[in-house]
Amino acid sequence: MSYVYYCQPDTGYFVVQLLSQVVYETNADVTASYEAMAKNPLVVVADQTDKGLLWFKFKDNQTVFLLSPQGKLQVKWNDVSEKRTLFKLVRNLLVSKSNEKLAITPVKQQTWINYPVPESFRLYWCDKTSEYILKTSLETGAMTNSAGKRSSSECGVKFQTAVKPASIGFDDVKVTLEDLRRELVFREPTLKEAAVEIDLSPAVLELFLKKAGWEPRSEREAISRAETAINLAGWIHLRQERRSEPELVALALRVVATASLDDIARAKAIIRDYPHLVPRATRKAIMWTEEAAAKWRQVFGKEPTCTGEVFDEKGYC
Repeated sequence: MSYVYYCQPDTGYFVVQLLSQVVYETNADVTASYEAMAKNPLVVVADQTDKGLLWFKFKDNQTVFLLSPQGKLQVKWNDVSEKRTLFKLVRNLLVSKSNEKLAITPVKQQTWINYPVPESFRLYWCDKTSEYILKTSLETGAMTNSAGKRSSSECGVKFQTAVKPASIGFDDVKVTLEDLRRELVFREPTLKEAAVEIDLSPAVLELFLKKAGWEPRSEREAISRAETAINLAGWIHLRQERRSEPELVALALRVVATASLDDIARAKAIIRDYPHLVPRATRKAIMWTEEAAAKWRQVFGKEPTCTGEVFDEKGYC
């Protein structure tokens, strides 16, 4: 279904659900479908027009369906509830061409609004993400209901839901996510940590976070990735220092060569943004700085397991 965001200066924002006509492309066989309809007690009208269109509707419902010989199905939906119910019936009613599974794909949609519209009228087309956010917000109460009187300038538009837009949007979530990343350094914030900073419903918040590139991690995975990144930062920094220690330089080359591009990017970010946290590689161990160890305790709430430890043949402790 389509939604209109309508702005009235005196009453705020409203969401209006509009009538929409949809054209579906199907592989239905008109003749076989007509024969099936004639036997189905739920179909009260089934006839073919002069142009060969199959015209039908269901019992106790006024919605009309038109099926063309080419398999195009046309219907004007009144609301989401009707669509949800009748679409299942249509799927069970239509008969596909021989040896094919029935397929119904929307290809065109038309929407009606009353005309003329008020000057404050605005129409926005939502992608699937926006529609999901709107639906979730309405269901969870993230968007606060707003009561308001209808004015004469509404042109007869019937409002089904009156709401105010959420005060926090995607850009706010993205900024907060970056702030948390800078604070935590070694890992991504958890959903709960983000929820403390951002006043949104969990479903909407998680959707926004993922859209911003956030990925949920288990504590074990977060620790492993953090250790890899900070140790790798030490080896990359050793190469950048151009130290005259052939064995260590050779090991640094091997470590970097076997690292993933993602690990390298995170290690370079530590070198660039947090040089005081970069460990120093020696012939026997990866030596973490006191600042790095302290930050680790703050972020993970436990002692680092890798500071000052002898590294293995891969260059990690």
